[in-house]
Amino acid sequence: MYDAPFSYPHQYQYPNPYYFNEPINNNIIQPKYCTTHNVASRLDFFQSSIGRNPIGLKDYGRKPFVININEATKQNNNYRTALWTGNHFQVTLMSLKAGEDIGLEMHPNVDQFLRIEQGQGIVQMGKRGDDLNFVRNVYDDSAIMIPAGTWHNVTNTGNFPLKIYSIYAPPQHPFGTVHVTKADALDAERHSDCDMHYSRPTKYPNRIQTNNIVKTSFSKEEAAAIALLLGIDFNKSKFNFDEFWMGVNTELEHGKVSSQTNVTGDDPIITGKIALAHLHEFPDYYKRLKVLEEEAKAYWNMA
Repeated sequence: MYDAPFSYPHQYQYPNPYYFNEPINNNIIQPKYCTTHNVASRLDFFQSSIGRNPIGLKDYGRKPFVININEATKQNNNYRTALWTGNHFQVTLMSLKAGEDIGLEMHPNVDQFLRIEQGQGIVQMGKRGDDLNFVRNVYDDSAIMIPAGTWHNVTNTGNFPLKIYSIYAPPQHPFGTVHVTKADALDAERHSDCDMHYSRPTKYPNRIQTNNIVKTSFSKEEAAAIALLLGIDFNKSKFNFDEFWMGVNTELEHGKVSSQTNVTGDDPIITGKIALAHLHEFPDYYKRLKVLEEEAKAYWNMA
């Protein structure tokens, strides 16, 4: 590699990266190559196509458009703002308040992409609205793919707004849609022909399981989702995740397994609260309980 004199603006600091095995010929005028820095300056790299001013959040659909999607998503404070609506897909920005969820919904003919730009939450999906068996924790930079016909919900489990941008294919909402609050969105969808189905409002995302099947155990992911909804921080608690997981599975004895002792209906939040109460008493409550149960079982087997 040879340096090209006088063609690179910072020639005394860096070699020109656009010259490869190019011999210097003083009889030939060397071409002026643009550097990445110059290209960035000329094209306003990392700037939106609306300039350097604060981003104007509105629908720029059906026109060529470039924007810093991270900044736009974080700037949006509406529950939903349509940013770009075309003929075949749509980009919207969303902001969920602490504890707020999108609401259990399904788009029969729409694939959807979500990306978390700020905050934390849980996403749940399933083929049926009463069986959301896909549960994941989501954070900054998490990407979520929702196939058409899939019931789903996203809940903000943090203490700050959950900032999301969504891509619908094909478009889901009318051009220029702005829903300041979730209530506005629900009201608008009740009076539209949107390709969407809502279930009842959800305080917790479908409560993980609400069908008539007797639940015998919670998966590790379900237990993690319950812990998030209850606001448990295992970095600060005296018990660890495995203790909590053992606890929610143990407390299923107060669920549908027996009509005489059923007080939770297998509701994961109620079950989690019972386990949490015992773990606050003794961080190793369920390990101690297991030892006592084994001793009692051995005793009665000998009796």
